[in-house]
Amino acid sequence: MKTVAIFGGTFNPIHKGHIEIIDALCNIDDIEKVLVIPTKIPPHKNSDFLAGEQDRLNMCQIACKKFSKVSVSNIEFLREGKSYTVDTVADIANLYPKHKIAVTIGADMVTTFTEWKDYKKLLDRVELIVFYRAGIDIEKFNLSIKMLEKEGAKIRYIDKTITDTSSSDIRCYGQNAETMANITLEIFKYISENNLYGINNG
Repeated sequence: MKTVAIFGGTFNPIHKGHIEIIDALCNIDDIEKVLVIPTKIPPHKNSDFLAGEQDRLNMCQIACKKFSKVSVSNIEFLREGKSYTVDTVADIANLYPKHKIAVTIGADMVTTFTEWKDYKKLLDRVELIVFYRAGIDIEKFNLSIKMLEKEGAKIRYIDKTITDTSSSDIRCYGQNAETMANITLEIFKYISENNLYGINNG
């Protein structure tokens, strides 16, 4: 049975770290489709500036156009309230009833996974695809993995080094070399043309 991999996030903006994860997912043989899903309202974090839904959707589409396995979905924009993964998984399972569902997360999210809404229900329904993220507490991470596996979690750890950056850093740095190093030229052009995050053509 083939797999649909969900990769969700605010993508505010989508950056090279995100793209490297997407590329890695596309190179996993049993993954038939990767769904990149911008979050409407992130339940676990606050954003200092959340770009509009259409802008974030557009940036994801620009960044993902070279990946034949990828579709960018607005499914979370269609629901009211916070975007909970358990609800998204239910929607995706209805759309792809003949596929296994995987949820892609960073290693930092593993240590807080039990705080997610209905996390036990999620563990019953999906495989977790975990990517390493610099700066995590390895001991706490390993303990969290063992605890989740005891609860029946199916976890696939991807041993790949991802560019250490964050969307919040990009928003803070503005129009400088640090920003340019961590987003593609096409995304920078979109941001500047649409005056997002204080970056503009001026």
